[in-house]
Amino acid sequence: MKHRKTNDRRTYLGASEAPAILGLSTWATEFDVWARKTQPQEESKGNNATRRGHILEGAVFEWGCKEVGATKSKRGGDFNSLPLQGPRPWAAFHPDGTLTNGEKGACIVEVKTARDGNGWEDDGIPAVYAAQVRYQLACCPPEVQGAYVFAYITFKDEFLWRYVERDPAQEEAMLDFCDAWWTKHVIGNVPPALDGSVGADSYLLNKHPKQTAPLEEADDEEARTVRELMAIRDEIKSYKAQEKRLTQILKDHIGDREGVYVDGIGKATWKWQKGRVGFDTKSMADQFPNLYETYVTTGKETRVLRLPRAKK
Repeated sequence: MKHRKTNDRRTYLGASEAPAILGLSTWATEFDVWARKTQPQEESKGNNATRRGHILEGAVFEWGCKEVGATKSKRGGDFNSLPLQGPRPWAAFHPDGTLTNGEKGACIVEVKTARDGNGWEDDGIPAVYAAQVRYQLACCPPEVQGAYVFAYITFKDEFLWRYVERDPAQEEAMLDFCDAWWTKHVIGNVPPALDGSVGADSYLLNKHPKQTAPLEEADDEEARTVRELMAIRDEIKSYKAQEKRLTQILKDHIGDREGVYVDGIGKATWKWQKGRVGFDTKSMADQFPNLYETYVTTGKETRVLRLPRAKK
């Protein structure tokens, strides 16, 4: 497999992005992916989950290689290395590693860390990871026999592995779907439908940066959307009230215990934690106005949508 000449992620569809355009990702949507390819982006700082995965990846990879009897293994490059080129111009991926063993031959490896075992039951693989691995295999030449998925479940302190066979028909169908998506949305620069994602929020602010016209009478579609949004917000208020009631019931059940563990879901706890450290900005401004003005910052200006009050 050859490497691409650039790691510019705007120029290719990565394996972690394929589940999003297939509607299977729990972290991103197809609009998020489209925005990354076509819109200005701020650098991602990551989060605890991504940092945990990066730190543990090497250990889980070595653990898995021993479990499956690898006779030869190699870690993949990091996220900033050049990706491997797939069979289509826009297709590429970063494997976490490769291995060879006597039973399966040459395979790619995907490493995961998860807090709980949801989706891994009964020898399964969570749908988002299954789609990611299938896309990686679609990018591989025929001599790659399959893929190993090594997973460490942190809450259970449990290691497990899965093997994914090649499926040429499914892989070709996935490439065709992604090809049509890439051609329409990236090359054609046609945004997907607005879907409530962070990417869609950023796109709208970039598309409509200025407020240049006065208030106008709503057309039928706009009026219908306002009424629908008002109804949904009222429904959310009702659910929040139910959430508060159920929270109190669960706290009462937990009582003097730290919490409870629900098999297949994880733990629910009710523990004391330190209070938040606050800062009295008003007193600071009154007593030390010059110092306050030196260090006070103002957030980035944004447009806020407000709805009319519901009539009682």
